[in-house]
Amino acid sequence: MKFLQIENFTTLVKLALPGNCLRTGLFRHPQLPEAFWQLCLYPGGKRAENANNVSLFLKMSSTSPTKEVRIKVEYRFHFLNDKGVALFSNVNVGEFHAKPPKGGHSWGLRNIPKQKVMNCY
Repeated sequence: MKFLQIENFTTLVKLALPGNCLRTGLFRHPQLPEAFWQLCLYPGGKRAENANNVSLFLKMSSTSPTKEVRIKVEYRFHFLNDKGVALFSNVNVGEFHAKPPKGGHSWGLRNIPKQKVMNCY
């Protein structure tokens, strides 16, 4: 499980412009050593058409610059308040495909309504 904790999240969501991305460092899952993972959060939405929303993606890339990787995984996104209570949750299954030299593949949510996550931590 990977957490991305952001101080002053409500202020960030109010002020962020579309396209501005916050990313975690790369991480690995011990049972999937051939893949790197990263969370990508767009507090102002990924694009202009997503401006009233928050966008969140899970990105996968191969650990080898020459190896193609295909992985099907279940992933869960939770936005928690300061008491650890989920204000927004989503569970999905994604088929990730990283094919060199193109790079990684991501799945996620473009349109999480800002009002659902404004009081998260």
